[in-house]
Amino acid sequence: MNFLNANTERQVDYKTSDVSDQMRSLAERLSGHLGLDGAIQISTENQWHGVLSVLLEMKQRRSR
Repeated sequence: MNFLNANTERQVDYKTSDVSDQMRSLAERLSGHLGLDGAIQISTENQWHGVLSVLLEMKQRRSR
């Protein structure tokens, strides 16, 4: 999945198929506690690319 890093405005390529179960679990917990947008912001700030890719995938699914 391609996404823009809000801090650097550069494109990052990270496949969600490469994401570990732990990253997926962290993405679920973060979005549960902070909301999806809050979790995306925290993941972007901390450069958690795998977690961010899962969160963006979740956001895309919800917008359909």
